[in-house]
Amino acid sequence: MKKALFVAIFATAIASTVALLGCMSTDAVDASEPQGDISAPLFSSITSEEAKRMIDEGDVAIVDVRTESEYDEAHIPGAISLPFDEIGTNKLGSLPDLDETIIVYCRTGVQSKLAVGKLMYIGYTDVYDLGGIRDWTYSTERGSSIG
Repeated sequence: MKKALFVAIFATAIASTVALLGCMSTDAVDASEPQGDISAPLFSSITSEEAKRMIDEGDVAIVDVRTESEYDEAHIPGAISLPFDEIGTNKLGSLPDLDETIIVYCRTGVQSKLAVGKLMYIGYTDVYDLGGIRDWTYSTERGSSIG
């Protein structure tokens, strides 16, 4: 119960911070920092069905932000492993195109929401939150990371 409350408070604090950063005037923003698309919604959530359709249509990066050991146990086919803690403030080598369509997921949906915010802050423009893999109703595969 305490852990769930802490996670909820932490997620709310992060979301509030990201929202406040988006409301800052451009005079107060350091021009050397990545800005991202401030017109994009804070979280673009999609269902498993929507994600599956997008994956089947192609030209989408699927990003698993869980630990590598969780990824190895089961992941969405074609997903790259990019643990949440490895997402900083700079463009990622495993995701070189800032305009690429990216679907992000984790175990339960908490870290994926935070990861979407981090990616958008970096400057990625087409990022979707799938939530948790536990809600993925399609096939998964086992094996080591490819990301």
